[in-house]
Amino acid sequence: MASLAFAPVLSNTLPSERAVWLAGVLLALAGGCGGGTSERSPVPMGPAPETSAKAERAAARKQAKKPWNRPVPEMPADFVPFPAPDLHTFEGVWLIDSEVSGEREVWVVGAPSEVGSSPLSIVDRHSRVREYGLSLLSPCSLRLLDEQGHAHKRAMVSIDGVPSVTHTGAVAVMAKDDSQLVCVGRHHYVIDAAGECRRHAEMLGSWDSDVVGAEHCARTEAGLSIDGATLSPLPGQGRIALDPIAANAAARSFPSREQAEAALQAAPDSTEPVAATETSGTTTGTLSTSD
Repeated sequence: MASLAFAPVLSNTLPSERAVWLAGVLLALAGGCGGGTSERSPVPMGPAPETSAKAERAAARKQAKKPWNRPVPEMPADFVPFPAPDLHTFEGVWLIDSEVSGEREVWVVGAPSEVGSSPLSIVDRHSRVREYGLSLLSPCSLRLLDEQGHAHKRAMVSIDGVPSVTHTGAVAVMAKDDSQLVCVGRHHYVIDAAGECRRHAEMLGSWDSDVVGAEHCARTEAGLSIDGATLSPLPGQGRIALDPIAANAAARSFPSREQAEAALQAAPDSTEPVAATETSGTTTGTLSTSD
């Protein structure tokens, strides 16, 4: 096309000049079609610095969403006087009562993170594994946060370094001023030295409380009556009281997950149902997992 555009000009030139011009055009076309031998600069193969930084930030956000790296709700001031176990007490491998009545499950608990929550893997009888963040909700209860942000609660007490963890049972601990904290289901009851009872419940990291009457919470000759559950002082542990379900919920420690799973598979199925109290419950809310 270029030669046609310059046809009028070329008609006025000498044959030798036209030959030189044509040779130049052909040489230029040959170079443009890739016939040249000039070397090109190599294309860098590694990720650009900006891409690497974005990937690192995305990985950090993903790690922060892990249930054991999410913030733990603060306890109400009413709970401060009561002794609480160290979360390190739960590190290791345990055979523990399941949420399924009469069943047990394997807990593999790691060291607490900076936010005060430990990674927890729960293995059931069918070898299914679920991941949680394990933290202290109160001095006598645990909070299990799953990967979807659902919070589950278990009543708990540590006796001579051995945890007793129960889904439906009731546990009570006593402060130095003889006030008592009772954990059962989703509720926590604080009974002061004068006998007044205040009920606390946590939902999505916030606590509500109200004063309740003797029909929900009272001291008796046998110990404590809490929403139909009777808690008796534990022999040799005068500052701890348990109901019959919690009294039989002591965890069993194992040196390895494999040994704990073998013991779980060897245990017979329980066919006897365990009665739940009025306040029993597991899931208590969903925490947002959005960015």
